[in-house]
Amino acid sequence: MTEYSVRVHNVEKSYGKNVVLKNCSIDIKDGEFVTLLGPSGCGKTTLLRIIAGFEYCDRGNVEISGQVMGDLPPHKRPVNMVFQKYALFPHLNVFDNIAFGLRLKKVSEKNLQEIVHQALQLVRLPGFEKRSALTLSGGESQRIALARAIVNKPRVLLLDEPLAALDLKIRKAMQEELKRIHAELQTTFLYVTHDQEEALVMSDQIVVMCKGEIMQRGSPFDIYYEPTCLFSGRFVGESNILSGKILKINDQRAEVEIQGMTIWGRLRQSATVGQKVTVLIRPETINTQEGDQKLEYDNFFSGILSDVMLIGGVVVYSIDTDSGIKFRSSKQVADPNKILTRGNRVTACWNSKDALIFVD
Repeated sequence: MTEYSVRVHNVEKSYGKNVVLKNCSIDIKDGEFVTLLGPSGCGKTTLLRIIAGFEYCDRGNVEISGQVMGDLPPHKRPVNMVFQKYALFPHLNVFDNIAFGLRLKKVSEKNLQEIVHQALQLVRLPGFEKRSALTLSGGESQRIALARAIVNKPRVLLLDEPLAALDLKIRKAMQEELKRIHAELQTTFLYVTHDQEEALVMSDQIVVMCKGEIMQRGSPFDIYYEPTCLFSGRFVGESNILSGKILKINDQRAEVEIQGMTIWGRLRQSATVGQKVTVLIRPETINTQEGDQKLEYDNFFSGILSDVMLIGGVVVYSIDTDSGIKFRSSKQVADPNKILTRGNRVTACWNSKDALIFVD
């Protein structure tokens, strides 16, 4: 048995002159939760449909469990798919919806009872067998669609933005449920979303896509803190994004001039002195203190605290620096008395390792 559930080799796809996928390659290990992440139109759903067999690639190939899929139709592939629109049969009750694929496989009615019961236990909807599909809430429908997919024991479960239609509270609860179900089943999950938070919360690995190309693959930590390209850094998470020019290079560090001021940062690509660059700094890596304090950091700016916003347990500060640069910093604050005051002078400080430099 191969250690890879899915191997995508140099897949390309076009519709007329519209190139949807460009030389895409991914190896997905058995049991991984991998998310295809990117904006609308980046090709992630097309790639998922090619793996499922609903679309065929123009070039390249797809292997599942070591077998080249070629033009095998979906029902002959060891996969199952959960769609954004669930596609439950409205005229069937919950039991018959879940049992539909099993009956096509001629599973005995005695075994059906046990399998459907176990699936409902797994998605935490025991006793729903006789409920009409028309009476289910969005979250319940999503769970039933998931149960219907997993009872066939696919080698790979494909999920195409299954939480997109749910409201925020239910969506967050279902993210936790999907993680739990994945851990219990130990089946390979390949998930598609444009929601960066969803990808960061659930995934073992994230594949960032843009305009039909794979830009980066890595753990959620790597994608967030170690983006290898500016697109990944911009798309995933919030950042301060500054334009400047390299003044000096010292190993993997560089001094960058930005609006008459200079900062030190970490090069993420090869660069030369004089090149125009973009600097990315995550708000949570910036330490903001009241007054004109020069703390032990590589970089610091003084300015006026122009806005204070509370988002959950995180305080977000907007800073208008003396050089005209606008920054955002963020910090978890449990004591309201420790929140800085709008209008006061502050100093924003951060280390060079947290300022990522990308060549324009």
